[in-house]
Amino acid sequence: MNKCDQFPTKLELKLLMKQADKDQNGVITIDEFVDFMNTPKRCQYSSEELLEQFRLFDKDKDGFITREEMISIVAEFGLGGDFPRDVIDTLFQEADTDGDGMINLDEFVVAMK
Repeated sequence: MNKCDQFPTKLELKLLMKQADKDQNGVITIDEFVDFMNTPKRCQYSSEELLEQFRLFDKDKDGFITREEMISIVAEFGLGGDFPRDVIDTLFQEADTDGDGMINLDEFVVAMK
């Protein structure tokens, strides 16, 4: 990917593997790659959409997303298959750049881009 001027974060690579590696064997086959590339591309989120998404996760409206809030929303929407605990942990490792254990709006925006 780097040779194609794409420099994904560890989180993006983890999510890509989760989405593309259908049999979850740790390898993306040519068939899995073709299927993944033929799926409609995700659009970029607008600032308003990012703020709306942030507010969805920030259940107590204190301006921060905690692990507990994220786990609660993932459970509430039945997304555990798409966002298992290790993916949430990785998201926090990548997004929580100031290391305070929470994700603020600026960190969320950077992580989502």
